[in-house]
Amino acid sequence: MLSMSCHHLSALGLALYGVGCGSLSGDTGSPSTLTNIHGTVTSDAPSTLPSSLATAIVWFGISADHTFHESADSVPVSGGFPASFEIGLTTIPPASAMIDFSTVFGTSPDVGATGVHVALGFVVAYDDRNGNGRLDIVDPGASQYTDEVEGVADRLIFYVDQSVPTSLVTSPRFAALGIDGSMPQKGYNLMLPDSNYCYAGADAGAGSAGACVRGYVWEPMDTPVSLSLGKGSPVFAPQDPQQLMCSTGPNSGTTFSSSSLPPTISVLDFSGMLPSANDPNVHCDDLDNFEYLSSCTTNVAAPCQQENTVCAQQTIVTLDPVGGSPMAPPAGWPCVAQPPPSSVFLSWLAAGQHSSSGGGGGPVGSGAADAGLSSN
Repeated sequence: MLSMSCHHLSALGLALYGVGCGSLSGDTGSPSTLTNIHGTVTSDAPSTLPSSLATAIVWFGISADHTFHESADSVPVSGGFPASFEIGLTTIPPASAMIDFSTVFGTSPDVGATGVHVALGFVVAYDDRNGNGRLDIVDPGASQYTDEVEGVADRLIFYVDQSVPTSLVTSPRFAALGIDGSMPQKGYNLMLPDSNYCYAGADAGAGSAGACVRGYVWEPMDTPVSLSLGKGSPVFAPQDPQQLMCSTGPNSGTTFSSSSLPPTISVLDFSGMLPSANDPNVHCDDLDNFEYLSSCTTNVAAPCQQENTVCAQQTIVTLDPVGGSPMAPPAGWPCVAQPPPSSVFLSWLAAGQHSSSGGGGGPVGSGAADAGLSSN
């Protein structure tokens, strides 16, 4: 997920205030606010955080020959943790960040333009190392990053420039429907990715151990946002969040180096703590089985250069081993039964264009994947 240029978006004011243990402070510099984002910044090690910690919104864009990022005005973080915050957006996203709906959510490359445009943004916390009050974007070939991204919020900001027809959202040619039947609304939205959503019941298939899908939920802007520092990136963000400060360049990828079939092991033989459902290396096949990539190494030649992660081991972990007795899910089992998806989502899923293994932990259309928006 890479970017071309950095524009100082002074029209996008960020007003931050806090309650509780700490606060984020700033000034919109504008008399009006279109909408607000609010939530909490947390850290497991607040004593080690830099004094120059700040927040910013990074808008993602696509031009004819590359993808790019634009960083918005930033605001310093002050006080202790956890810190409550509110960000006031005083204008719509920059025109350069507007992307056709089909580019983000189309399920095949031949989906034509819809005329509906969206813009998506990341809320990040970063160390403003040079103290210039903005998140600095660097070009490929740079010897180092100027700043350092410390965390990415658990939700994406989505702006939609007009009402999206229901028929467009529910069409199997697009992957924009929320698991709960929610749909994007005109104006600003939040989108919560869900990398592994599992459920049981007749809709999951008779005689099966339930089903697992990947999708997301559309939410109003007054939904609280969580920004955890030092805990890795959400599944929709780059595996290396520093790439959010890159101008242009190739996207990251993950490959599996073994051609052999993955072994299946009992959960009792799994070494170490079980991974979480939002671990990008976890894929729930159903309620009883998940696939897990491990022994992964990432090679980075230089900032903003091709970053490829190679995983040498893939394992299927099961609660129902061959020749053994089925087991109850232990504490921490990632594939947990949740309420069935909405009927409209199940109908969309049954349209034949999607499967339980399809999709991703964020925007899942093929156009989005090509643009580097799929899960890491």
